[in-house]
Amino acid sequence: MSALVTGSQLEPFEVSLRWRPLSENQVTYIHGECLEHPENLARLLAGREPRRDVAAVLLSPSDFRDSWCTCPDRAGVCKHRIAVAHAVAEQFTTDPVAFLDWRGMDTRKLIDEVGAKERQRHPQVVDLQRRAVQTGSSGTTGSSGSSGSSGGTRREPEDVRYSPGEFWGDLSRLPQREPLAPGSGLELGDQGTRNAVIRKVSWNTVDQLRVLDELESCYRLLTGEDQEEYDTVFDREPWLSGPSGRIGAHD
Repeated sequence: MSALVTGSQLEPFEVSLRWRPLSENQVTYIHGECLEHPENLARLLAGREPRRDVAAVLLSPSDFRDSWCTCPDRAGVCKHRIAVAHAVAEQFTTDPVAFLDWRGMDTRKLIDEVGAKERQRHPQVVDLQRRAVQTGSSGTTGSSGSSGSSGGTRREPEDVRYSPGEFWGDLSRLPQREPLAPGSGLELGDQGTRNAVIRKVSWNTVDQLRVLDELESCYRLLTGEDQEEYDTVFDREPWLSGPSGRIGAHD
């Protein structure tokens, strides 16, 4: 299982978690236990732990092999691996079928087989459940218990279609809006992230202020503000203009 996790660097970290797959005999054992004891499958599909003998095979902690992450943290388990494990657990909790498929089970086939076997064991109960579902989906029933509509199906209303003019209205009378005034982008958005990125490419506080000043010049040029003053902002290249423009000269 592999994932990309955003961390303290610009590039996300690569995380991998590995488990030992179930053997063919183990898959066959779990399949047979679910057929013999359908409550195992019912509990699994509800996101709950099955019986102890099935859980010992399907949910064994010893099946976990190893994990690795490209972050510089040298601890045994870093926070990025823990984040992936939490995300995987949340996904499998909301989608138990995905967990069973991931462990090597043919979940859809197992559900069909368990349902067919239950119909053989308790045909009366299954028939009553089917009648209840059909009654609830076909509307009210008469005194004889038959469906109120012929065939036991609900009639859907016919689709109502609108012309473009009816839906959108008069296109010749579009609403008018005031022109948008340009604004400075340096004060918008996540300033904490902006400052963190600038610190990554700067040596000291003075250098950070110079980067912010250059960004402000770029924003003014792109928005058309003070066009004459900033016509040559990219031609001067103050960061390459000589020793006085180097970072070390401002330390």
